[in-house]
Amino acid sequence: MRAAKSLLLLDQHSFNVKQSSTELAEFESAPLSSAEMESLTDHLFVPSKEDVDKLLRYEVMIRKQLNHAIAELERLQRRRNGGTGSAPESTSSF
Repeated sequence: MRAAKSLLLLDQHSFNVKQSSTELAEFESAPLSSAEMESLTDHLFVPSKEDVDKLLRYEVMIRKQLNHAIAELERLQRRRNGGTGSAPESTSSF
């Protein structure tokens, strides 16, 4: 009796595994909608020209602010160390 029940449970489990495997294969082979495909591949494309231009403008602005802050820091350090407060000749980092 116990062996028969174990075989029945094992057979049922085997059926469930096969059913799950079939459902998974069907799900994986189903074509994605264009919206789903777009959401998965959006990050693979280059941003628009307007977005790139905006990023470049931000980069230039940040670079100018950084160079100004560095020059100010160097001026303050020279003054603290007993040098003059004026900046030496400017060199561009571009």
